Amino acid sequence: MNKTVVINVVGLTKRLIGEHTPFIKAFLDKGNYKFIKPMLPAVTCSVQSTYVTGKWPSEHGIVGNGWYFKDELEVKFGDNPTG
Repeated sequence: MNKTVVINVVGLTKRLIGEHTPFIKAFLDKGNYKFIKPMLPAVTCSVQSTYVTGKWPSEHGIVGNGWYFKDELEVKFGDNPTG
């Protein structure tokens, strides 16, 4: 069985990996890695859902971080959508 490690750090790019990220640098120096082309717009819920499912937002349906409440005509963030 092949093992997979996903290092998911918001805003981390290859040019930021170096002396201040020694463990990630050591991992990359071993040469067995792949970079994932990010989906845009890169909002947390959409990106995480894309990585976990392997599907684009048009397929999994998570297109943002907020919930739209039709009765209030408002998008809310961090609220429980079920009440």
